[in-house]
Order: sequence, then structure tokens, then C-alpha cells
Amino acid sequence: MIEVHSGSLEENTFVNYRLERLGADWVLFITGGEPHIGSVACSEKGRAPEELWQITLGPHKEEGIVKNAALRLKDILTGEILVVGGIHYENLNSEQIRLIEKNCEILLERLESIVINGDWGNRVS
Repeated sequence: MIEVHSGSLEENTFVNYRLERLGADWVLFITGGEPHIGSVACSEKGRAPEELWQITLGPHKEEGIVKNAALRLKDILTGEILVVGGIHYENLNSEQIRLIEKNCEILLERLESIVINGDWGNRVS
């Protein structure tokens, strides 16, 4: 398992990425605030971006975050990648949303670096 996080709980911008093995495959959980399932995406190495499988539930807005993670991780991990995203804070303003999106990008870059550099094992940062 690899777990990385960024942001502030006090400012409602905290986001956590937890990547876990599931047999030969991978599951990435993206959470912040009240955890839930807002959007999921699934892909695998070598698949074209248009072959990405994705479902967004109801009014949730995590679609872009989970899609980006699935597309970027699919070619550096073996097996399939399932990304489950649910970030929920009440009454966010546009600056908080921008910071959450920025934190998601930072965390994805961190995960990519850990995977590419082979820094495996139980890791939290």
C-alpha cells in the first residue's frame, strides 16, 4: 500500500490518495472530507484513452480527477487500475476547489514518482 496526502483539514482542502494491490491489479482510492463513491474509472496498460471505463454517480464532480489518475497510472502499473474517487466538503468556494484540484495533481505526481522509482512497501507520506 502507498498512501500520500496533501492539503489542510482546517481549510477543507485535504485530499488522500491510497494505492493498494488487488491480486495482479490495483485500486486507487481518492478521498477528502466525507468519504463516498462519486466517480470510478478503470483501465489497463496499453488501452487507448477512449477505451477508459468510467461511471459518475448523480451530481458528483470527481469525474476529471479519477479519469486523469486512471489514464496516467495505467501505463506505469501492471494489470488493471480501478480509481474510486469521493471528495466532499460542504459549501466550498472557488479557491478551495482550485486548491483541491492542485492537491490532486501534486498527489498524482508523487504516486507516479514512487511507482517509477520503485519505492514500494508500506509507505505513508
